[in-house]
Amino acid sequence: MIKLNIEISFVLNSFFHSAGNKPAFGIDNPLYLHPADDKTPTIPGSSLKGIFRHRAESVLRAMGNKVCDAPKPEKMCRHEDDCCIVCRFFGSPRIPAKLIFEDSKIENYSRSSRFGVGIDRRKRTAKEDLLFTHEISYGEYFTVSVTGLFQTMDEALTASALVFLGAKASNIIGGCGSRGLGWVEVKEFKASINGKTIGKDDLKEKLKEVLRL
Repeated sequence: MIKLNIEISFVLNSFFHSAGNKPAFGIDNPLYLHPADDKTPTIPGSSLKGIFRHRAESVLRAMGNKVCDAPKPEKMCRHEDDCCIVCRFFGSPRIPAKLIFEDSKIENYSRSSRFGVGIDRRKRTAKEDLLFTHEISYGEYFTVSVTGLFQTMDEALTASALVFLGAKASNIIGGCGSRGLGWVEVKEFKASINGKTIGKDDLKEKLKEVLRL
């Protein structure tokens, strides 16, 4: 088997919010905290996978490539031998994913809260009696780790190019992007196949092939 390892460093350019699943005293929308210490703001791997997938799909579709209509299960690929390039690597309800995304901790973080007001979309005014609080975090950066096992070198290189595409197209990560939260940019992208670093030229050439340029 061919093993792919990817490390992507993102710089945080704004405060950040990733919805948690545990209640917090006095906070309506708490942060997701790493299960190991229950205090470090973290982005779940499943959220990162969904964001990268969506961004990659958007670019591929804009370039005229045929991809399925995620996340609607009934409109996603059903068979691995006849699926779009995104489902081939990110998976679908019927196709196992070949790429595994780890949870990402926010490094050198701080935590605080911010008040928000619910908006009546029809009237375009603030809703009465709907004041809420978001728990937010700020930090220097976070690193996304992705791994995968493949049958061939070319398949691993294609997967790397697809992740690179999703990362470069992801300028907002986490919730409340419309409120100015979660703005990020890629600082560094490193990928290796069986321990050997993938060169930038090889990655760019494979990306052109994926985009059919």
